Amino acid sequence: MRRILHWTGVLTTLMILLATSVIAWSSDLTVLAIIPTSGTYVGEFTPIVEALEDRGATVVVTAAVLSDARVYTFEDESYVWDTTTVDIAFSDVVVEEYDAIFIPGGNGVLAVGFDEEAKRIVREAVALGLPIAAICGGVDVMVQHGIAKGRQVCSEQTDPWFVHQGLARKAPTRVWVSEGERWKSTLVTAAGPEDVPVFIREFLKVLGL
Repeated sequence: MRRILHWTGVLTTLMILLATSVIAWSSDLTVLAIIPTSGTYVGEFTPIVEALEDRGATVVVTAAVLSDARVYTFEDESYVWDTTTVDIAFSDVVVEEYDAIFIPGGNGVLAVGFDEEAKRIVREAVALGLPIAAICGGVDVMVQHGIAKGRQVCSEQTDPWFVHQGLARKAPTRVWVSEGERWKSTLVTAAGPEDVPVFIREFLKVLGL
């Protein structure tokens, strides 16, 4: 009888742990990924999207136009191009429907920094206090949209352009979380592709995933 009760207790404990695990890995968060129509670097985009989705978050991809966007990676030091699905155009985004913003890097991402609809999205997100995460060139976009003034953000550059223009301060490490108490939105930034694992960890932590 004791042995039966022992195994019953073990099974009950395992069921509770399994249920807790399922709950912990489910999420109703929706993250908006802002990308250019061409020039998103896969290495700074896909791993972050997959990590968010693995934790149960929904990722919605937006670009200037509602058509497949061009993304690239490298093979033998050459560009290899592919496409990714865009779910919604910038002009149709209702920022209140999202819980966080993600801006990946890539050689085409600066175009997003000059897009007025993208600027609207980012600034409305800040007004709502949504966390904003950006890596590499995505950090420059964040700065271009004027939401990092007085805050520390990461950069590959030793002497970033935005410091000279007074648009942001350079963070002391390659991945940096600027808490949002003073400015509403928490900013998560990373300098480059080698920082992706730590960037993912910090972004998930900010989102509570």
